[in-house]
Amino acid sequence: MDLEEWDLEEWATGGGGPVIQEPVDTGNPHLDKAINKFYNCLPHTHEDPPTVQKVDNCYYRTLGGR
Repeated sequence: MDLEEWDLEEWATGGGGPVIQEPVDTGNPHLDKAINKFYNCLPHTHEDPPTVQKVDNCYYRTLGGR
């Protein structure tokens, strides 16, 4: 099995490891805080991966009203 097949198989079976969030530094501290709130909201959906609707809800709760 080559690397491309392995990556697809791992993805399809949900066998990936945790994803580390890179530090956010846009130069705008208010935007950085809002982006971090958005990413922190996603694990609270209790779905992996979260549905589009739950991602949208996190977006609108943290960034949509700005």
